[in-house]
Amino acid sequence: MIDIDSRAIWITPFVKTSYTNDNTVIIESIGYAFINPVVSTSIDHNKFVIRYYTWPDGYSQPNIVAGSDDWCFMKQDSTNIGSSVITFNALSGTYYSPHSSVEITKEVIVGEWEPADYMIGNASTTLLAKSPFRFKFIAPTTFSALSGGQYHTISLTYNSYYSTPTLNQQDKDLYVYVPSCELNGFRIHSCSISSGVISMSFQQTLANGQEVSVKFSVINPRDHGDEGFTLTTTTYGTITLPVTISQYSGTTYYF
Repeated sequence: MIDIDSRAIWITPFVKTSYTNDNTVIIESIGYAFINPVVSTSIDHNKFVIRYYTWPDGYSQPNIVAGSDDWCFMKQDSTNIGSSVITFNALSGTYYSPHSSVEITKEVIVGEWEPADYMIGNASTTLLAKSPFRFKFIAPTTFSALSGGQYHTISLTYNSYYSTPTLNQQDKDLYVYVPSCELNGFRIHSCSISSGVISMSFQQTLANGQEVSVKFSVINPRDHGDEGFTLTTTTYGTITLPVTISQYSGTTYYF
């Protein structure tokens, strides 16, 4: 549970009958993010206070208050955690925190692969599996309808974690391995890939707070099973793919 008012994260672990000395406790964020304010470009490990609370078996849980040492048997703070500052470059534009409003649905496939049949025969060929990128987000503001040479954009950066065949190969009167972008189920004409980034430019309106569905892919009209991007490495358990959405002559939001 996250208590925003007290800036506290409460974690209730399951209880074992016995514990081994030097066991490690790991706290991970799944589906949500711990975000450092954009106005700061550094953060210090010892600015976090970690309290461990306990009470005797058979007791009802006492009233535990954030910031209080009542029922606290161990505390880690600046007195016993050395200073260790992490510095980062602040993003340009406006940072948008999607995790406070995005519904994490089954269709969010950043770390979850779609079933992909193409060229999968056994475990040794897993890296040849292909999959498009699909995800949803909540529009952080209104994107007005545009015309002429005016466009909003949505981009996803996949870098070298994924690969594509040589794009736009011509076979007689047919082009294969063509970038494909869909917005709310509609194919977007302006869709391109450059330097590990796939982008769409669109003129449709998006209402503030609207759920928006996006699909990025590479398609082969000769074989509908030959679609998507190929994972090039299994080194990382989780890969974060940055997504940006930009208003025409307006704000850029980072997801």
